[in-house]
Amino acid sequence: MTIAARNRLIKLGMLFSCLLSIISISIFIFICINPDSAGSGGERRFLTFPDFFLFDFNFYAATAGILAMTLLSTTTCFRMYFLFEKTTSIEITFFAAGIISISLESIRMMVPLYNLWQAQPFFIYIISRTVFFSRIFFILAVFAGAIFSFEKNFQQGGTALFSLVFLAFLTARFLPVNYSDSTSLFFLAPGYLNILIFLSCFLCVTAVISFIIQGITKNDKAYYTTAAGCTFMLTGWILLCLCDNWVFLCAGLILQILGTEKYLRSLHTYYMWQ
Repeated sequence: MTIAARNRLIKLGMLFSCLLSIISISIFIFICINPDSAGSGGERRFLTFPDFFLFDFNFYAATAGILAMTLLSTTTCFRMYFLFEKTTSIEITFFAAGIISISLESIRMMVPLYNLWQAQPFFIYIISRTVFFSRIFFILAVFAGAIFSFEKNFQQGGTALFSLVFLAFLTARFLPVNYSDSTSLFFLAPGYLNILIFLSCFLCVTAVISFIIQGITKNDKAYYTTAAGCTFMLTGWILLCLCDNWVFLCAGLILQILGTEKYLRSLHTYYMWQ
């Protein structure tokens, strides 16, 4: 994929995520001033927590987590464009596509807005599949960016991205869901959850290790910073994906903002001197 094509992708992502951010902000404000929506969270929580009020389920923390992911997607698109407008980077090609997909999390806002748990199983099904796709594709995109970065002149970025989209779509499409298993995160829980968690952790750890290996083989400390940034970013993203309390919201925001900035700046520093 050429720089021009990559920049068009980022610009499209900026427009798309900006639109979703505006819609999400409007919905969040409406929900905050409409107390009837505050009781429309699901029953199941993916994690159990200590008996401490900051870890208790909080409807507003859960919706704020969705808004935060959408806004982070938008601001990161702008940040990438201004940093890498004239810079070739295979990692950024994949990361740009992945970060755009995060803005799809905003579709979860529709559940409390229309109280879809009550009588709209079809829409809950569509929303859940969209969330599955967003999360699977983001992990695959970060992983692919780390793996393909070993080959700096990789020319098949567009084809690889299309393949990742297709793989994420098929996986999201055929994952089983339990229609009676409503969650506190406003989507249905997927089947084979333990396998999904294992594969996701494996891909995330492999991506980080790939950057460390490049730092060792190329004797370039910038890649150690990239690995650290990737670790913080992925940890923050996971916390926001599971955000239904104030601790995860604050920790996830801090880690993803710091990690993303560290990730982008380290790659920019590396390619600036090539």
